[in-house]
Parts: sequence; C-alpha cells; structure tokens
Amino acid sequence: RFRRIVIITTGRSASRAGEPRVRVRVVVVVTAAVSHPARRGRGPAPRGAPAPGAPSAPGSPSPSADTSSAPAAPAVKDVSVTAFRQTGPTTATATLTVTTDGTGPVTLTVAWSAGDSGGQPGTADGTATSFRRSGATQYTVTVDHTFRSTGCYWTVQATTSPASADGGAGQQLLTRQCEIR
Repeated sequence: RFRRIVIITTGRSASRAGEPRVRVRVVVVVTAAVSHPARRGRGPAPRGAPAPGAPSAPGSPSPSADTSSAPAAPAVKDVSVTAFRQTGPTTATATLTVTTDGTGPVTLTVAWSAGDSGGQPGTADGTATSFRRSGATQYTVTVDHTFRSTGCYWTVQATTSPASADGGAGQQLLTRQCEIR
C-alpha cells in the first residue's frame, strides 16, 4: 500500500532595511510505501512465527530485536526541475523532484540567480533554501521566489546532500519583460 501526503506552508521572510519582503510558498508531495506493522517489529507476529521474546526451537536462530534507529542516507538517483515559470513581473515558481534508492534523509537545496546572458547562471538572487526530507523514495517540492534583480534571464538550481548521481539540476527562462534581438 502507498500513502500520499501533501503539505502546504505559506509565509513571509524577514527583510533587511530597504529590501522587499519575500513571500514563500512551499508545496511538498510525499509518496511512501506503508508496510505491514508486524514486519517492522510491531504488532502480533505472523502466523507460525514465535512471539517476540519467546524461546526459539532448538537448532533455530534466536529472534533478534530491531536495533536500527533512523534509515541510512540513501543514494540520490535523480534531481530534476520539472517546471519553472514566471508568475509575475518579479516572481517565479519552480517544481523540483528528487528520486532516491532508500527512505533515509536527503536535503534538497534550491538556489536562484539572474543575469543578462542566456546559458549562464548569472548572479545569486537571495539566499539558497534547503528542505530536509525522509520516509519516501521520491519527493516533489514547489518553491516560489521573488527576484530582486532586473536580469532578463532567471535561473533555478537544485542540489542535494548526499550529492545526486547526476550532479543536480537547473533550468533557465527568459523573462517576459525582455526581448530577444
């Protein structure tokens, strides 16, 4: 069985003197496998299995308690920018997907930049934001950003820790207020 959880948070960041406040909206969709409680050491033992703590039959291995705490950090198989679009004169939204080989913790870091040359990231715009996730093998995060720069090209970059096999992902767009000549 799979369970899908959607978390939406909205807020405003603190601003420095003379800088506009940044409105942030984060949408996280997590799809996780739900296993049978008895297989994780909780609930009754499956039929034919000894109850926890019961003596085992001669010549059979003793049952052992699960002593693991948190899952180990997974390998990140893929990071992608699945959508990136301008939503207003100074705002954009990006949807990022991270795929791992396990349910351990992973941190997604999203950075923004703006410049006047296509194909190059430009100058950092604001501070990078990090999202820590665990419990599933695929995470989708949607992040809004208000650009402070007037650059014609906006870029979003996504990296993970542990580092992804593909090195991360990025996407660039030409803003509506600029023309290609």
